[in-house]
Amino acid sequence: MADGSWFCLGCGEVLARDVNHLKQIQRKIRFQQESLRNDILEIRDKIEPEEFIYFLFRYKGLFANKYFVVTDKKLVKYELFGQYWEAPWSEVVSIGNPKSESFPSLGTYTNSFEVQTFNETVTFDFGEGNCWQFHTAVHQALNDYTLQKKDIRALVCSLKFKDEEQKNP
Repeated sequence: MADGSWFCLGCGEVLARDVNHLKQIQRKIRFQQESLRNDILEIRDKIEPEEFIYFLFRYKGLFANKYFVVTDKKLVKYELFGQYWEAPWSEVVSIGNPKSESFPSLGTYTNSFEVQTFNETVTFDFGEGNCWQFHTAVHQALNDYTLQKKDIRALVCSLKFKDEEQKNP
């Protein structure tokens, strides 16, 4: 364990003497997770209660309603009229590079990238939205899954403090 470690990455035991700051961070992460879940009401039941959401791209418009979600367990795509697709990380083979296409006659452009699974190739189309942050989050989640790592925010979220254990045996 490194000097100054707040908790053990292996077992989750809290090592910090003053845990108030760590509890504040945990409360913020849990609040963020709940806010993300509230933003995806149409598919909230598809995300397990303890599933950690890395990133959410949400686009709502007159003729579009898209959610692209990266969790510690899977990649999700939901589009207008309930078109739902998901793939667990164990099925994801590769992630393509982002592409930008311009359509001058329409005055628009589109950003997208493809995800290849063992069964199919799925395009994540962001329209005029920026896909770079989402693309980075997909890579990070797949890398964490491959290396069997947990996101540090997910670890902090799951910490149990001794004073809470005594209150809730």
